[in-house]
Amino acid sequence: MIEILKKLLVSGETALIYTDDQNTAKFHYGIICGVNDTEVSINMFNQSGNYDGIIMISSDMVYRIEIDGQYHKKMEKLCSKTTKSFEMLDNDNIKNSLLNLALETQKIVSLELMNSGCYDIVGFLSDLNNRICQIKVIDEYGLEDGKAFVLTDSITKICYDSEDENNILKLWEINRGNTGDGSVC
Repeated sequence: MIEILKKLLVSGETALIYTDDQNTAKFHYGIICGVNDTEVSINMFNQSGNYDGIIMISSDMVYRIEIDGQYHKKMEKLCSKTTKSFEMLDNDNIKNSLLNLALETQKIVSLELMNSGCYDIVGFLSDLNNRICQIKVIDEYGLEDGKAFVLTDSITKICYDSEDENNILKLWEINRGNTGDGSVC
Protein backbone atom coordinates (compact mmCIF):
# COMPACT_ATOMS: atom_id res chain seq x y z
CA MET A 1 0.00 0.00 0.00
CA ILE A 2 2.93 2.35 0.63
CA GLU A 3 3.79 2.53 -3.08
CA ILE A 4 0.18 3.35 -3.99
CA LEU A 5 0.07 6.05 -1.30
CA LYS A 6 3.33 7.52 -2.63
CA LYS A 7 1.88 7.64 -6.16
CA LEU A 8 -1.22 9.42 -4.80
CA LEU A 9 1.03 11.91 -3.00
CA VAL A 10 2.82 12.75 -6.26
CA SER A 11 -0.36 12.92 -8.35
CA GLY A 12 -2.38 14.92 -5.83
CA GLU A 13 -5.38 12.74 -6.65
CA THR A 14 -8.12 12.31 -4.04
CA ALA A 15 -8.83 8.83 -2.70
CA LEU A 16 -10.87 6.87 -0.19
CA ILE A 17 -8.48 5.52 2.46
CA TYR A 18 -9.76 2.70 4.67
CA THR A 19 -8.05 2.21 8.04
CA ASP A 20 -10.65 0.90 10.51
CA ASP A 21 -10.72 -2.89 10.43
CA GLN A 22 -13.51 -2.89 13.03
CA ASN A 23 -15.76 -0.80 10.73
CA THR A 24 -14.94 -1.67 7.13
CA ALA A 25 -17.47 0.84 5.74
CA LYS A 26 -15.61 3.77 7.33
CA PHE A 27 -12.93 5.65 5.38
CA HIS A 28 -11.08 8.96 5.10
CA TYR A 29 -11.55 10.89 1.87
CA GLY A 30 -8.89 13.33 0.79
CA ILE A 31 -5.50 14.13 -0.64
CA ILE A 32 -2.33 12.49 0.68
CA CYS A 33 -0.06 15.22 2.10
CA GLY A 34 2.73 13.04 3.44
CA VAL A 35 3.74 9.38 3.37
CA ASN A 36 6.69 7.30 4.50
CA ASP A 37 7.20 3.71 5.65
CA THR A 38 5.54 4.32 9.03
CA GLU A 39 3.16 7.30 8.68
CA VAL A 40 0.63 8.72 6.26
CA SER A 41 -1.22 12.03 6.46
CA ILE A 42 -4.35 13.04 4.61
CA ASN A 43 -5.86 16.47 3.88
CA MET A 44 -9.48 15.43 4.48
CA PHE A 45 -12.83 16.52 3.08
CA ASN A 46 -16.17 15.98 4.81
CA GLN A 47 -19.29 14.56 3.12
CA SER A 48 -20.26 18.07 1.94
CA GLY A 49 -16.97 18.50 0.10
CA ASN A 50 -15.52 21.01 2.59
CA TYR A 51 -11.99 20.88 3.96
CA ASP A 52 -11.96 18.92 7.24
CA GLY A 53 -8.42 19.08 8.56
CA ILE A 54 -5.46 16.74 8.46
CA ILE A 55 -5.16 13.31 9.97
CA MET A 56 -1.91 11.42 10.57
CA ILE A 57 -2.07 7.69 11.09
CA SER A 58 0.22 4.70 10.94
CA SER A 59 0.71 3.68 7.30
CA ASP A 60 0.28 0.01 8.20
CA MET A 61 -3.35 0.76 9.18
CA VAL A 62 -4.22 1.36 5.50
CA TYR A 63 -5.73 -1.85 4.15
CA ARG A 64 -7.82 -0.54 1.24
CA ILE A 65 -7.65 2.40 -1.18
CA GLU A 66 -10.31 3.34 -3.72
CA ILE A 67 -10.31 5.80 -6.61
CA ASP A 68 -12.57 6.44 -9.61
CA GLY A 69 -15.77 4.95 -8.13
CA GLN A 70 -19.14 6.71 -8.06
CA TYR A 71 -18.64 8.07 -4.52
CA HIS A 72 -15.23 9.38 -5.57
CA LYS A 73 -16.74 11.12 -8.62
CA LYS A 74 -19.50 12.65 -6.47
CA MET A 75 -16.94 13.94 -3.97
CA GLU A 76 -14.75 15.42 -6.71
CA LYS A 77 -17.73 17.51 -7.81
CA LEU A 78 -18.50 18.62 -4.26
CA CYS A 79 -14.84 19.39 -3.50
CA SER A 80 -14.33 21.39 -6.69
CA LYS A 81 -15.64 24.52 -4.92
CA THR A 82 -13.27 24.16 -1.95
CA THR A 83 -10.75 27.00 -1.93
CA LYS A 84 -8.51 25.76 0.91
CA SER A 85 -4.80 25.59 0.15
CA PHE A 86 -3.49 22.28 1.40
CA GLU A 87 -0.52 21.62 3.63
CA MET A 88 2.24 19.32 2.46
CA LEU A 89 4.18 17.73 5.29
CA ASP A 90 7.79 16.63 5.58
CA ASN A 91 7.80 13.01 4.41
CA ASP A 92 10.85 12.20 6.55
CA ASN A 93 8.97 12.99 9.78
CA ILE A 94 5.28 13.52 9.22
CA LYS A 95 4.41 13.43 12.92
CA ASN A 96 6.82 16.20 13.92
CA SER A 97 5.91 18.21 10.83
CA LEU A 98 2.22 18.14 11.79
CA LEU A 99 2.96 18.86 15.46
CA ASN A 100 5.11 21.84 14.44
CA LEU A 101 2.29 23.09 12.21
CA ALA A 102 -0.13 22.87 15.16
CA LEU A 103 2.34 24.73 17.38
CA GLU A 104 2.89 27.48 14.79
CA THR A 105 -0.79 27.99 13.95
CA GLN A 106 -2.10 27.45 17.50
CA LYS A 107 -4.93 25.26 16.28
CA ILE A 108 -6.35 22.54 18.47
CA VAL A 109 -5.19 18.96 17.89
CA SER A 110 -6.56 15.62 19.05
CA LEU A 111 -3.95 13.02 19.95
CA GLU A 112 -4.33 9.27 20.22
CA LEU A 113 -1.71 7.64 22.44
CA MET A 114 -0.40 4.08 22.28
CA ASN A 115 -3.01 2.91 19.73
CA SER A 116 -5.76 3.40 22.34
CA GLY A 117 -8.47 3.72 19.69
CA CYS A 118 -9.63 7.11 20.98
CA TYR A 119 -8.31 10.63 21.29
CA ASP A 120 -6.65 10.72 24.70
CA ILE A 121 -5.66 14.41 24.69
CA VAL A 122 -7.21 17.41 22.96
CA GLY A 123 -5.75 20.91 23.12
CA PHE A 124 -3.14 23.43 22.04
CA LEU A 125 0.52 22.47 21.73
CA SER A 126 2.46 24.88 23.90
CA ASP A 127 5.95 23.39 23.57
CA LEU A 128 7.65 20.76 21.44
CA ASN A 129 11.13 19.35 21.57
CA ASN A 130 12.61 16.19 20.08
CA ARG A 131 10.96 13.78 22.49
CA ILE A 132 8.26 15.56 24.50
CA CYS A 133 5.37 17.83 23.62
CA GLN A 134 3.42 19.92 26.07
CA ILE A 135 -0.30 20.41 25.51
CA LYS A 136 -2.69 22.89 27.09
CA VAL A 137 -5.65 20.53 27.47
CA ILE A 138 -9.07 21.82 26.35
CA ASP A 139 -12.16 19.78 27.19
CA GLU A 140 -15.23 19.18 25.04
CA TYR A 141 -16.86 22.30 26.51
CA GLY A 142 -14.01 24.56 25.43
CA LEU A 143 -12.62 24.91 28.95
CA GLU A 144 -8.96 24.64 29.93
CA ASP A 145 -8.28 21.44 31.83
CA GLY A 146 -4.62 21.54 32.82
CA LYS A 147 -1.45 20.60 30.98
CA ALA A 148 -0.23 17.30 29.63
CA PHE A 149 3.28 16.19 28.74
CA VAL A 150 3.52 13.42 26.15
CA LEU A 151 6.37 11.45 24.64
CA THR A 152 6.11 12.11 20.92
CA ASP A 153 6.89 8.43 20.26
CA SER A 154 3.67 7.49 22.10
CA ILE A 155 1.50 9.52 19.67
CA THR A 156 -0.07 7.09 17.21
CA LYS A 157 -2.71 9.33 15.60
CA ILE A 158 -3.15 13.09 15.19
CA CYS A 159 -6.18 14.99 14.00
CA TYR A 160 -5.59 18.68 13.20
CA ASP A 161 -8.04 21.44 12.17
CA SER A 162 -11.04 19.15 11.63
CA GLU A 163 -14.62 20.13 12.37
CA ASP A 164 -14.39 18.54 15.83
CA GLU A 165 -11.29 20.54 16.79
CA ASN A 166 -12.76 23.72 15.31
CA ASN A 167 -15.94 23.32 17.37
CA ILE A 168 -13.86 23.04 20.54
CA LEU A 169 -11.82 26.08 19.43
CA LYS A 170 -15.02 28.11 18.96
CA LEU A 171 -16.21 27.16 22.43
CA TRP A 172 -12.80 28.03 23.91
CA GLU A 173 -12.90 31.46 22.21
CA ILE A 174 -16.46 32.11 23.43
CA ASN A 175 -15.51 31.06 26.97
CA ARG A 176 -12.60 33.51 26.88
CA GLY A 177 -14.95 36.28 25.74
CA ASN A 178 -13.60 36.31 22.19
CA THR A 179 -15.98 35.31 19.43
CA GLY A 180 -13.16 34.91 16.91
CA ASP A 181 -14.39 37.84 14.80
CA GLY A 182 -12.58 40.50 16.79
CA SER A 183 -15.58 41.32 18.96
CA VAL A 184 -15.96 40.52 22.64
CA CYS A 185 -19.13 38.91 24.03
